[in-house]
Amino acid sequence: MINPINRYASMKTFWLFQITFLRLWIAVLLGIAAAGAGCGILFPAPPEVPNTLNTEWRCDALVADFDKLIRAAGVMDVQAARIENYPCLRVNRFLGSFRNELTGREQKAEWITRAGRLGSAGRNVELANLPSGWFRKYFPAQERSTIAEVLDNCGRLLTEQVSTQPEEKAAVIEKARVPDDYNTWARIAGLYPVTRLVVFPGIWGLHREAKQDFQDPQFVNQTDGNWYYPDKRKAAFPADHRLTVLEQARRQSALGIPEPAPDELARFFDYFAPVFHVLPHPGSDRIGWPHWAGERVAVDVRDPAVFRYHSFTRMDGEIFLQLNYVIWFPDRPSQGLFDFYSGHLDGLTWRVTLDEKGKVMIYDSIHPCGCYHKYFPVSDRLAVREDPETGEPPLILEDRIPDGEDSRVAIHLTGIEHFVVGLTSARNYMPEMITYRNAPYDRLRSLPRGDGFASMFGEDAIVAGSQRPERWFFWPMGVPSAGAMRQRGHHAISFVGRLHFDDPRFFEKAFELKSP
Repeated sequence: MINPINRYASMKTFWLFQITFLRLWIAVLLGIAAAGAGCGILFPAPPEVPNTLNTEWRCDALVADFDKLIRAAGVMDVQAARIENYPCLRVNRFLGSFRNELTGREQKAEWITRAGRLGSAGRNVELANLPSGWFRKYFPAQERSTIAEVLDNCGRLLTEQVSTQPEEKAAVIEKARVPDDYNTWARIAGLYPVTRLVVFPGIWGLHREAKQDFQDPQFVNQTDGNWYYPDKRKAAFPADHRLTVLEQARRQSALGIPEPAPDELARFFDYFAPVFHVLPHPGSDRIGWPHWAGERVAVDVRDPAVFRYHSFTRMDGEIFLQLNYVIWFPDRPSQGLFDFYSGHLDGLTWRVTLDEKGKVMIYDSIHPCGCYHKYFPVSDRLAVREDPETGEPPLILEDRIPDGEDSRVAIHLTGIEHFVVGLTSARNYMPEMITYRNAPYDRLRSLPRGDGFASMFGEDAIVAGSQRPERWFFWPMGVPSAGAMRQRGHHAISFVGRLHFDDPRFFEKAFELKSP
């Protein structure tokens, strides 16, 4: 069984690096702080927010001032990146990947529309999370629903204005960049070219152990533990119908994006919904619904839930639909005094990438920290590149991977680390099965808290209180607070190199796509 304490080799050597670099970096920071205190330039001034926000103002002023208000209140949502000087629009890595490819009025118009939708979704979350005191101060005579409608209307109006002005469109598209989630200064201070060599042996060791444990009978044949099934049985969804749905969606998009209508998308999600089998371990083998409990997020295991969202990847000029299923555990329990990877909250994101016909091409998974990325290829159209561009060597597990057609895929997880240790076909429903309910992932961006709402994720995209001791060891790799739980769109998944889970060219860097 995988031992997380031995996950990385040469830890004693790595400790020596950390002590040296930590002392140096503290000295540098103290020097900067002293200089900043004398000059008064260390910290930026807070955003200037008007005393009230009048909804009869021009839309551009209203949206811009609302953005300042959200920043001042500390409830900024960062799932999609803001575009400088265009607060009505936001961008993610998938949309940003078209930046240098847009040709023709229709493609650019669709691109702007999609950026507007991301902006609207973000503002709605931020408005819902704006504390009552702030809301009443800046909107003294308005209801929250009225402000939501005004902001939506303004967002659409501003998006249309940008879309009809060629110079504005060009400026927006040029600025549509998503910052990566690595800290370059930490890598410089931590002498990354040297310290990464210390990390490599641990990565290889982790891969070796994962391959040894994968599909081990002690995991996949065990019936004990908790079995979580979807709340409805697998309904028929013929392959030819899936193909038709994706082809129609692709034709309706000027960008060629195969995004089905909501009802058809729900059928895809339901059809490929997995079974989660968590091996027994007291207190950490149950999934649930995240909620605010005082000052931190906890998980209610009495309410098993799977949070879903769709995404897209690009390979060899094609765009493929992805189905994402996210589960949460209350914690990753400690296994001893020197278990640096344990802590509050844990989980898994299970991603299903479909080909142009609606059949599974590949599965992959990460934990909410972005850790432990694993590939599970299904289609023989995928060939591993001889020289992958992933920084770290990809962890590819290929032994007896089910395609999810005749029956649901059962994902077998350890009860402590929640590692994926096996995939089988769940042909029979277990007698002690537990049903889970489905929910949109965006519910996590605005959870009930006191008399209002608050996002599960902070403005740094990290779940407060989920930090791990390992962050003190791996900071030279440039991943801020390594091991902490993160929001979608902010999963740096490689200590060596730079790679993100939502990189639309993700699979191209590890695989070649053969012709069907």
